[in-house]
Amino acid sequence: MSNRRRPAVGRYRDRATVQKLKAAATKDPLGPVKRETAANWETYETIYVEEDATGAKSVDTGHGSAEVAYMLRTPYSTEAAAILPTYRLLMEDGRILHVVAAYPDGNSRREVIIEATQTV
Repeated sequence: MSNRRRPAVGRYRDRATVQKLKAAATKDPLGPVKRETAANWETYETIYVEEDATGAKSVDTGHGSAEVAYMLRTPYSTEAAAILPTYRLLMEDGRILHVVAAYPDGNSRREVIIEATQTV
């Protein structure tokens, strides 16, 4: 097995649509924005990522029974570096990942690392 880096084209195979809440999102009758409603989200950008599941834990949310953590990498861009924890990723296979953090990988600015979770 070689220690050479794989070309970037082969690394970032999974497409993700980055979404952010609309400014005029529909509110729940009790006040907070309905984050589960698809119509409350708008596309921020589409990126290609390399995805790794980093762990899972049991949760009792009423919506699912486990939370899966992911670390995603995407080529650096100012748009990718500006992703906020209030955003979500709609993956090509239909999964919805909620962004926990997004930050450049070190000082090189080659990649942006996105930490996200999914309730299953």
